[in-house]
Amino acid sequence: MRDVDAISISGIAYAIIVVIITAIFFNDQLIWPALGATTALFNHSMMIRITKNGFSKKKFMLHIGFRFVMYTIVIAFLYFDIKALGTNALIKSYIFLLLGLITIKMGVFIHYLPFIKHHTTSYKEEVAARQKRLEEERAQHVDRD
Repeated sequence: MRDVDAISISGIAYAIIVVIITAIFFNDQLIWPALGATTALFNHSMMIRITKNGFSKKKFMLHIGFRFVMYTIVIAFLYFDIKALGTNALIKSYIFLLLGLITIKMGVFIHYLPFIKHHTTSYKEEVAARQKRLEEERAQHVDRD
């Protein structure tokens, strides 16, 4: 779970940087990367929640459908909001929306850069260490009684 949390934090950092750069240079396009990043991070948190409590095919398929509907609504909202301004404004808005939608992908990329330190323990080692800690706590609890 540490990697998932770290990827989320990296994605949030990327989203903040993109929104700040957009606010400085393209203030009229500020809503689109923020909306894209919010949508991507919400979908990511939903996927974490679905896979954390036991994986089921039905939940996963519902999530994929919900994700598709959400992305369609965001893209349609952008289209109907900007279409009166012309093709150039629409293309620029879609580019900024995509910069927001790739938040999690960039979070994964940033997280796995070589100069970022990672914990080298495997999942099996984490489980073994957790079980050992629990056994020690039980032994201490029994000694107290």
